Amino acid sequence: MALLCSHRAIDVLQRLDADPARFPVHSAVQTARKNRNSELLKLDTNAWSVFQSITEWYDTYSHATVFSLATQAKLGQRGQIFVGAGFDEFKLDGYRRELSIRVSSMQRLYDMIVAVEQNVKAAQGHGEQCP
Repeated sequence: MALLCSHRAIDVLQRLDADPARFPVHSAVQTARKNRNSELLKLDTNAWSVFQSITEWYDTYSHATVFSLATQAKLGQRGQIFVGAGFDEFKLDGYRRELSIRVSSMQRLYDMIVAVEQNVKAAQGHGEQCP
């Protein structure tokens, strides 16, 4: 949303302000990928596609499911659960995958921050006030 709102030629901020209850904030990643928006934002479409797949993967597990509840169970010792944080050596492969995904997505986040900064500077150069 920050990236979309930062570009003066994309009307997302106006649409959100006009009807915040109906604006599809949850579709921000897909909205950024639309042809015109993607061109205006100068998105690396391959990198953005990876970012979108990571986002969708996290969306799948952001609600209470058997998978998310498994984070509280100790796989190596049946019947034990974690209250708070815990380490389970049987989840090392999962931990490695999780860290790899997070590191990869941080590059996309950095790219987005740079783009937002450039868009805000461009808007200010046209005499616009940024919120």
